[in-house]
Amino acid sequence: MNRIVKITLTFLGVLISTACSTINQANTESTSLTTRAQENTFALYFVRHAEKSLNYKDPKNPPLTRCGLQRAKELVTVFKHIDIKNIYSTNYLRTQLTAKAIANATNIDVTLYNPSNLKAFYQQLEQKQQTSLIVGHSNTTSKLAGMFVDKSLNKIPEDIYSRIYQVTINKGIAQLQLIEQPFRCEE
Repeated sequence: MNRIVKITLTFLGVLISTACSTINQANTESTSLTTRAQENTFALYFVRHAEKSLNYKDPKNPPLTRCGLQRAKELVTVFKHIDIKNIYSTNYLRTQLTAKAIANATNIDVTLYNPSNLKAFYQQLEQKQQTSLIVGHSNTTSKLAGMFVDKSLNKIPEDIYSRIYQVTINKGIAQLQLIEQPFRCEE
């Protein structure tokens, strides 16, 4: 009888040891799966250019107003804790000036994109899978953000400059969050 108890206890010991080893191995696999999933997570931040001058000689390519320049500087504080890898802007003075403050603060070059070919730019961002800031226009910013969540978003009203569309993509699933930049300025 003692021998049977000893064999049973030995067998139970091996069984428990094997189970613990399997659980440890499963925990390790779970951790590495979590790590891989985090590596596939990235965010895209879409902002409209800051306040533009309405009384400029070239109405198609105006610079920013005093408030627009201040807003662009304030965007640095909004994005200072975000590990941005890329900054994109259209080839217009107002979008480039909006992106410039963040580019200078992060030491990232601004890459130009064509706002008339949003589908190609959407595909480029989707393939790159890196946290990025995209500076656009009232008629392109929300449209581009909406492409990632399969929603048609309304154009940004002409007097609104405070919206930030954050699209977080995790394992190919995109979630949209609308953020309002807390900024006030009187011209």
